[in-house]
Amino acid sequence: MIARIIVLILAGAVLGCLSTPAPSLTSAQATGIANTTARASGFNPRNYGGPSPIYDPTAKVWWVRYYDRATKEPLFAIHIEDATGKATFKNREVFAKFVH
Repeated sequence: MIARIIVLILAGAVLGCLSTPAPSLTSAQATGIANTTARASGFNPRNYGGPSPIYDPTAKVWWVRYYDRATKEPLFAIHIEDATGKATFKNREVFAKFVH
């Protein structure tokens, strides 16, 4: 009985270490930062389609990709550091490796 309790406690501790902490930014905040960065780079976010922001817990960054609405071709992306909110514009050639 005591051995079973110890195993359960150790298993809980191991699983707790494996869990990924929640991002600092919300999806809505990442979208807002990305849209502001897109506008500052000369693009109107309303003219483009795109999925919801994607959070990469390993790198602790957000990706917001923008697509041509007609062709669904990826055009550019905004890379956002979760801890700082620093955003970087990435053209298609730079972020294409993250699309596929």
